[in-house]
Amino acid sequence: MVGGWLAPPDWAHAVPITELISWRKLTQPMYESDEDRVDAAEQLAEHNPHAAAEAFSAIACDQAVGDEVRLSAAERLADVDPGAAAPACLAIACDQAVGDEVRRSAAERLAGLATL
Repeated sequence: MVGGWLAPPDWAHAVPITELISWRKLTQPMYESDEDRVDAAEQLAEHNPHAAAEAFSAIACDQAVGDEVRLSAAERLADVDPGAAAPACLAIACDQAVGDEVRRSAAERLAGLATL
C-alpha cells in the first residue's frame, strides 16, 4: 500500500482503499438476523407499503430463513397486501423442508385468504 492505494498485480488499474471499503460494505449482509429483516420491513410498511410487501414476500419465500420467521413474514404480508400473501403462504405450505406445524399454519392462512 502506497499513498492509500492498493494495486494488486492482476488488476489493470489501482483502486483507492476507500472504494474497497465501500465495496466491502455493499457485499456484506445488511442484517444480522432474519428477525432484523422482518423488523426493517415493518418499519418500511409505515412509509412505503408496496416496498414492504416486496420485502415481506422475499423473506417468506426465502428457504434460507427459519420456518417461524417465514410464516411471520407471510402473516405480516397479508396485513399489507392480502393478494401477495397467497403465493407466499403457498410457498411455505408446499416446502417439504418446513416443519409440519408451520406448513399447516401456512395452509390455514392460505385458506383464510381465499375467503377474502
